[in-house]
Amino acid sequence: MYTGNTSNVPRVIDAIDHAIDQGFAYGSGWGTNHHYGYQVRDLYKGVWILRKEIAKTGKLDEYAKVLTYWSGLQEARMPFEQTRDGILDAWHTLHNAKVISAMLQPDDAQKYAAMKALGVWTSGSLTYTDGTLGGVKVDGTSFHHGGHYPGYSVGAFGVLGDYCWFTKDTDFAISEPARRVFKHTLMTLRDYCNLRDWGVGVSGRHPFVNGAIPEKDVEAFARLAMLGDLTGTGAEYDPELGGAFLTLGGKDKGLLAAMKEAGIKPLPHKEGFRVYNYGGFGIHRRGDWMICLKGYNSDVWSTEIYAADNRYGRYISYGSAQLIGGEGALASGYTQEGWDWNRYPGVTSIHLPFDLLESPLPGTLMERNDSRFPGVSSLEGMNGCLAFTYVEKDRKNFCAGATATKSVFCFDNRIVHIGTGITNSSTYPTETTIYQLKLDEKTDEVDINDVYAESFPFSYKHMQDGKVNLTDTKGNVYIFRNGYGLTVEKKSQTSPSDTKKKTASNNFVTAFIDHGAAPQDASYEYLMLVKPSSKEEGRYSKKLPYTVIQADNSAHVVKDEVTGITAYISYKGYASSATLVADSEPETIVMERTKDDGSVVMSICTPDLGITEKGYTTTQPSQPIVKTVILNGRWSLSSPADNVKVMQEGGNTAVVATCVHGQPVEFKLTNN
Repeated sequence: MYTGNTSNVPRVIDAIDHAIDQGFAYGSGWGTNHHYGYQVRDLYKGVWILRKEIAKTGKLDEYAKVLTYWSGLQEARMPFEQTRDGILDAWHTLHNAKVISAMLQPDDAQKYAAMKALGVWTSGSLTYTDGTLGGVKVDGTSFHHGGHYPGYSVGAFGVLGDYCWFTKDTDFAISEPARRVFKHTLMTLRDYCNLRDWGVGVSGRHPFVNGAIPEKDVEAFARLAMLGDLTGTGAEYDPELGGAFLTLGGKDKGLLAAMKEAGIKPLPHKEGFRVYNYGGFGIHRRGDWMICLKGYNSDVWSTEIYAADNRYGRYISYGSAQLIGGEGALASGYTQEGWDWNRYPGVTSIHLPFDLLESPLPGTLMERNDSRFPGVSSLEGMNGCLAFTYVEKDRKNFCAGATATKSVFCFDNRIVHIGTGITNSSTYPTETTIYQLKLDEKTDEVDINDVYAESFPFSYKHMQDGKVNLTDTKGNVYIFRNGYGLTVEKKSQTSPSDTKKKTASNNFVTAFIDHGAAPQDASYEYLMLVKPSSKEEGRYSKKLPYTVIQADNSAHVVKDEVTGITAYISYKGYASSATLVADSEPETIVMERTKDDGSVVMSICTPDLGITEKGYTTTQPSQPIVKTVILNGRWSLSSPADNVKVMQEGGNTAVVATCVHGQPVEFKLTNN
């Protein structure tokens, strides 16, 4: 903290001189500068604040030379290298250091040249990066360590927001194309958070901790907005970025006043389904709630497990489906204290003792899937689905060969969960978790048909075939066509933190399907109704609002009777004469809806990014993948599309779609 008292300046000088003597010197080969950047960020600020006092000692030029070297400012003398990795770290730890170093140059001409170069370099760094390199992807996700990583993104975005603020109305501000990329990734961050919280599935190595947008990054929305409108309305400030700042509860009084004066209004979240296949996840949003669906594949790692962080995170991306309400994750029942790391909502897992669940390696594990396919797709941006399958690796304390095929279909507030082929040889029980929620009060009630669980502790296991209705403590209802094996527990739980530094306890209610030990081809099916009305609950309890057309290891196909959408997840291939889709090749997701005029809106997707170069990171861009779907009947495109071709084959129609970046290809068809 700077108090204005300069009596300690000699001690500051001694400390900096000692650091230089020990290796923090110009030209040093001491190590990677961005890693030291975490430790020395405040040193730059301190030198800037004390620059006049330091100048009196005659050491400012020497210190500026050292700081410039360690900030990496010299890399800004050339355009940003598009194959450079680790840009989130560079933004986060060293960008402010670069700004200070530029402003510490000995004369105005050198200051101007350094800041102008830094502005060009920063604009160049705000482009979409290829493959799994660090930076921003075309779907708005942000990469670090070869994967989508909001825990690193938010620190970096806050610093970029600072730069927008520093350089407003100067020659050093970032370019409009760079502003558009920055806006895209900020608005994507907002879209995969509820309130400010993101799902545990995308948490990297910090489950529950550092899982929310910090204040500095909320301010970045407003600071970028103040560089000018990007919506084409001609407004002074960008209304979407400014509106997002207000919706996220920004607290800075100056920014709030600026938004008010500019007439900016809060921007509500847009309902719909978002596809983020660079991260292997999707977001389904209605009203004030969202569901984060998460899988992993050969290009998208499951989670980042360190020897001392996220030690128990093995199952985070095993088809998790986490519901976060409008008040955030904690109010929705999610807390680390007492959390059973085996049980993430929607996940099928082998329930292990914590010593067998923890990290199997002494270093870092970022597990990838042998399958290229898992990921998500959508139709009309409103409804979508997750496709997930895996075979567990042969690692210490893993169950080699353990497998399952899992799908989640999202239709408005009706979420259909299907699992098939659940097979392993473990002597520990296999479970599919419905929910695990912290109890606000021990007497919080859940209902299982006519059984009312108010007491604590409580344990129930349904051992009969037939339909079961289950509630949770948050106003949601779960309907099982066959509830055999459904188990509900209310109890106190004690578990280690993800760092294993301490244990903690809490009271939880948990519901799961018990598949038993060493299941062979087990399966499940249930409907989750998110905050249904009593009318919806009654109607769907009598008659399920969907039809399962196929559910095996080849394909999961579901028709939602309310929207009229049929979603086809073809894992190994699908063929039928009874549906619009007659044949779909493996690893393809098709969604379609017949409109009132008889036309069909359809999407075809493979979440596979088409990256054939596998490694920690790769510069290889997403490669186009061609998918062919055969339709029953004769159809033609309602309007031309560059990435879709339609060909008649007798009485059928072949639709050929070219997919890239894991995005669904959407089009309309007219019956001939």
